[in-house]
Amino acid sequence: QSAIPGDMVKTTLVSLIANNAEYEPQNEISAQLTVKKGKSGTFSVGKNGDYATIQAAIDDIATGIDGPTVINIATGEYNELVTVPEIAGTSETNTITLQSESGNYADVTIFYDHYSEPPYSDDKMAEEYGVFTFSGVDYFTLKNVTVTTTDLTFPSVVHVRNKSRHCTVDHCHVYAERSESATGTDINLIYQYAKNEADCNNDHFAVRNSLIEGGYIGLRIAGTSFVALPKQVGSLVENNTFRNQGSKSLYSPSRDIDFTIRGNVFENTETQKTDFQAIDIETSEGLIVESNSFYINLPVYATAMNIRKASGTAEKHGRIVNNEIALTSPGASTTTGIKLNSPSSCLDIAYNTVLVTGDAELGGGVALYINDQMTDMTVRNNILQVEDGGVVYRFYKETCIDGIAFSNNVLSTTGTSFAKTSSSTTIDTYEDWVQRSGETNSINRAVTFLSSSILYPADESILSQAMPLDF
Repeated sequence: QSAIPGDMVKTTLVSLIANNAEYEPQNEISAQLTVKKGKSGTFSVGKNGDYATIQAAIDDIATGIDGPTVINIATGEYNELVTVPEIAGTSETNTITLQSESGNYADVTIFYDHYSEPPYSDDKMAEEYGVFTFSGVDYFTLKNVTVTTTDLTFPSVVHVRNKSRHCTVDHCHVYAERSESATGTDINLIYQYAKNEADCNNDHFAVRNSLIEGGYIGLRIAGTSFVALPKQVGSLVENNTFRNQGSKSLYSPSRDIDFTIRGNVFENTETQKTDFQAIDIETSEGLIVESNSFYINLPVYATAMNIRKASGTAEKHGRIVNNEIALTSPGASTTTGIKLNSPSSCLDIAYNTVLVTGDAELGGGVALYINDQMTDMTVRNNILQVEDGGVVYRFYKETCIDGIAFSNNVLSTTGTSFAKTSSSTTIDTYEDWVQRSGETNSINRAVTFLSSSILYPADESILSQAMPLDF
């Protein structure tokens, strides 16, 4: 029998099972509540709307929803902090969407320019917040709005905490002034925080179709960091533009599971901070980095992808595929297209194009850097081209070559050495490299691209070097 609004529902504990034994309570234990009708439908915020402020609309539906709910925000600037708490009734069907009425993020700006730091506590970070904060809500989408601040002491512009699951930032512009300082003004544009307790992750978080501009870190996705705790799952970063972050564009240090980074553009021509990293990530399994474009032209050394760890399984390999990297920075051995830092297994690096350019007189960069021992890893069907006097491949030590199958790549360097097998030893020629590595069906040839930013071969026949793969 279904309850309707106004009905009183009562439940009584009859027994419980613990340690394979059934127990009955000595006294009656019961609870009751009155069923209330939830909110649903379309509401408006603005001068002539249902609510004057965004937070007033959120507070009203926070009593619960019983159907899909949309809040349209009228064109204008909204000087307020917005926090979305847990809201009863949300589900895959009963979603909440907060969006600009016009569908254009330039028409609605949510801003707040004064951060009040929470008082000290055992878990102060759990109380931190952003201009907009997801705080326990599920199935909530923030869409077609701009969110910003001038106060770089905010930990974030958009903050995600308190087990907010299946939440999405879609078609938004999130920005702050670029910061290059790790102290005091290291603002994250979008930031996740999870307590180091079981069941505290913000699973299935998505950032899609958005412009992430400035800040110290663009997007930080991270679940609980304790090794023994369940890992965060299901993050999706898709079709965004990351522009001119001070330190990192996308940072994820907590070994999440099933993380997909697809179709994004990473641009940086401004930061002066050394060792800029467009992607800095460590995952447990299920990483897909696919069809992203990197355009990095800096006066400091930089890395397009710093993959700390990215193991897959025999049934489901991790994949770094179909990415395009155009990297220009002062010649230095730390300027790197793709770097793998820790032991990983069951990983495919395929169909990527990496072009490293710069000043050969200052040193030389690296297309692919393997910094530890790998197993069951493939490097196939890539174009790896170094034009700053650096090397195609670099390894922490020579034995790191083992465990990797190299084949069907197009490889070129203007440097005097083809590969480095430690900080001080080199393999000087392509032929010597093939003999040591066992690389097969690859060619040593420079590619002429359509332009410095369109890394497609002018001579398409070079693509016939690739071999079909089954993924």
